[in-house]
Amino acid sequence: MTNFKINIRYVIIVVTGLILYTIALTGVSRLVFKSPDQGKNAVGSFISNMVIKSSDVSKNIRLLLLKQPYYFRNQSDKDGFTYFSKDINEYPKLLVSFKTGSFDSRIQLLDIKTGEEIKEWVPDAKLVSKLSYSEQQPREFEKGADLNFGHPILMKDSSIVFQTGFSIVKINSDSEIEWVNNENMFHHSLELDADGNIYATGSSFNSLSHNFLPDTVNVYRKNFQENIIIKIDANTGKTMLTKSIIHLLEENGLEKLVYNNGNIINDPIHLNDVQPALKDGKYWKKDDLLLSCRSLSMVFLYRPETNKIIWSQQGPWLSQHDPDFHGESGIVVFGNDVIFDTPRGQFIKNGYHFVNETNQIYLYDFEKDTTTTPFKTLLQKEGIRTPTQGRSEILPNGDIFIEETDIGRIIFGDSIMKKATFVKRIDEAHITELKWSRIIY
Repeated sequence: MTNFKINIRYVIIVVTGLILYTIALTGVSRLVFKSPDQGKNAVGSFISNMVIKSSDVSKNIRLLLLKQPYYFRNQSDKDGFTYFSKDINEYPKLLVSFKTGSFDSRIQLLDIKTGEEIKEWVPDAKLVSKLSYSEQQPREFEKGADLNFGHPILMKDSSIVFQTGFSIVKINSDSEIEWVNNENMFHHSLELDADGNIYATGSSFNSLSHNFLPDTVNVYRKNFQENIIIKIDANTGKTMLTKSIIHLLEENGLEKLVYNNGNIINDPIHLNDVQPALKDGKYWKKDDLLLSCRSLSMVFLYRPETNKIIWSQQGPWLSQHDPDFHGESGIVVFGNDVIFDTPRGQFIKNGYHFVNETNQIYLYDFEKDTTTTPFKTLLQKEGIRTPTQGRSEILPNGDIFIEETDIGRIIFGDSIMKKATFVKRIDEAHITELKWSRIIY
């Protein structure tokens, strides 16, 4: 009995020690990972290095114990396409990117009508990771990290361009790497302009100088998100130009949008799409850019030729993604229609709340200055609710393509009913995340 009591005390002491150690490590970690000098002035170089190494160990243990972050629990949808209508004869092709396991990212071109795979690209994920690493941004991206390959572009020669969240990569038709650009952090969308150049959304490694942030405070340089438009030569991978969204707004007299009536956040823009106009429309010119800023719930038309914002609108969409030109006088916007809690989870469960129960697809008509929701019934019927990502496109026959990114599902349908769905199954209980699929004509 005595030994049993001693063991209990020992366990209590150990558990208490671990709790206190975790609390102390958390506090020191904030100093190390949030300060420009990694906390060396505050806690010393020895402790700073120990915390960094400890973080690496704990991260590896966490990855072993937890399910992969790109898995979604789903036991109902069958692998691949499921058809609910025969009326899909006019449907185009689909380019999808997904992970099947650690360092096993794949890009596939699929025939929607038959469900058949036309071609698959399997890049060397470890080599992509190695070449994507930049010494200028070591704390945002660890060497050897398993990256996600997003929003692939299919080029005319069957080569593929994709972003990893930290770089842009081009592979040839045999999946061999042609070039890697890691000069900035590349994320979200990639689009081709009329001349075959690539427009990307990204962030610079350190924020630029802004008059609403004090010059004496250096810590914001690494923590403040400086979103930029990046233009890339598709043949060479060289950066052709960059443009700060904050500078763009300042130059157009809209700087107050950034600090939101005196309340600044570290991600005030969150640029998630740059869509070049491929030809003239009634309300835009070829090479104008349609941009989406999630944190502002704002979509606007920017004319690089004159450095002018020629149109902008905040809402009715909220935290939106993927605006597209539509016809001669309209745009389509995928409205996530969520409000976020920063820091997440402090006031709202899960850190976000759907204001209209589901996502919404908005069609804005410049000519009539009206906004409609033609696919409202379909989205409500299918309960489409992706909070932080999502894509949509109106097809030539009037049907809609929707990627429910945070759920791992694609839906095709008309304004009333779904006609087909697609998921990529990993095992009996899980499907994998789809990383910004693209319609191919």
